[in-house]
Amino acid sequence: MAVLYSPLPETFDDEHQKAQLKRMLDLKVNPVDGLASKWDYENNRWK
Repeated sequence: MAVLYSPLPETFDDEHQKAQLKRMLDLKVNPVDGLASKWDYENNRWK
């Protein structure tokens, strides 16, 4: 029996995931203890 799956959504693509991460950092999502707290905004790199 063959099982077919639909193609993955485009949001699973590396380009889209990188863009989403950049957007989350730009919006400073959860700046106290979340993702944005681990980003060095002055040097544009992870702490």
